[in-house]
Amino acid sequence: MPNDKLADRKARRVLSVAQKATKHKRPGSWITTYDVADSLGLNDVDDAVRFAAARGWLEVEGGHSVRLTEAGRQLVI
Repeated sequence: MPNDKLADRKARRVLSVAQKATKHKRPGSWITTYDVADSLGLNDVDDAVRFAAARGWLEVEGGHSVRLTEAGRQLVI
């Protein structure tokens, strides 16, 4: 299961970036996956976003925007 551990780490990095990018905005604010990837220095975060969404940590809109759920916020506190 090493791939699950790697996927989990990447997903948690996505959560952290989303939290930092929206912490001074209204709760439930959206951020584009492009901005998340750019902040992490990656070309693609789709797999990490799917992993996080499947666990209920993120909501995804249109395949290009994400926002933290309450469960996701609790993980990055």
